[in-house]
Amino acid sequence: MKTQGIMAESSYQTGDPGTNICDLARSWGADLIVLGRRGLKGFAELLAGSVSNHGVHHAPCSVLVAQGQ
Repeated sequence: MKTQGIMAESSYQTGDPGTNICDLARSWGADLIVLGRRGLKGFAELLAGSVSNHGVHHAPCSVLVAQGQ
């Protein structure tokens, strides 16, 4: 990827994933966050939480959400 002019980094942290992703994007000055979602709805989403929903509403940059099958 670096040969094509695309910089990428990764990180591992414990804690609330939605908050951690937004905080990390803010500290990196990210232009885009790419997240997947499983498609849970209703009570299942309430129990499991929604990282993608948190990202869409709290990220400091654009968020691309890819729906899983």
